Amino acid sequence: LHDSEVCKINRMAGISPVEVSEDFLTVLSTAQKISKITKGALDVTAGPLIDLWGINTDHQKIPTSKEIEAAKEFVGYEKIQVDGNNVFLPVAGMSFNFGAVVKGYAADEIVSIMKRHRVKRAIIDLGGNIYAFGRKADNIPWVIGIKNPKNPNGNPMLKVYVKNSSIVTSGNYERYFEQNGKRYHHILNTETGMPAERGVYSVTIICKKSIVADCLSTASFILGAERTYDVISTIEKEFKTTIGCVFIYPDNRRGHFGKIKVMPY
Repeated sequence: LHDSEVCKINRMAGISPVEVSEDFLTVLSTAQKISKITKGALDVTAGPLIDLWGINTDHQKIPTSKEIEAAKEFVGYEKIQVDGNNVFLPVAGMSFNFGAVVKGYAADEIVSIMKRHRVKRAIIDLGGNIYAFGRKADNIPWVIGIKNPKNPNGNPMLKVYVKNSSIVTSGNYERYFEQNGKRYHHILNTETGMPAERGVYSVTIICKKSIVADCLSTASFILGAERTYDVISTIEKEFKTTIGCVFIYPDNRRGHFGKIKVMPY
């Protein structure tokens, strides 16, 4: 990993551009488009803030407001410079973090491989990112459960019926720590530098393009349902796909939109 393209770009931030592969440019281009549409709710330059909080590491902490403001100076997707195959982070201290993107890209690549080998049906599970490929043997859609955020190890709360679609969930119950009775989760709002608070426990995106679902599940958790609804049609047009969203709230209310079938589990 130390020699990965991401590490090289991060090391060379403020120094010089780095030549990257077409795969990297594909991932970055998708992230940038969704960043622009969501006005930064998704931001792959959030590395300095993510490192500052250190959630799920041995140095996790609640940063001071001064530390947060200092880290925010190094965050901003609009600062990224791309010239052909060269990518540059122009400010020393900036860093990429593609945690909200790469599983989706990997799932799409696996789907491409399965299509080439004429696989008829499969479930891809990349941990929080599911792709239901084809239909089940009896020619009916797959049934995928959506976890109960208050009891993620128990029975699912909802089920969705899908085919040839990615199902990606972002929530506040997977990676977090608690201090003085308050939960601090890993999905950070780069505007505030704090864990996102939109009154949402989880959001699930259903989309044929897994990289879009991955990016949007994070962005939607930060945006909330109303603002997500406002940008969905733009994202559908940009990526020529359809998108369904399922929101779960602290009081167990559920809301969804898009052409998807959602039922209680």
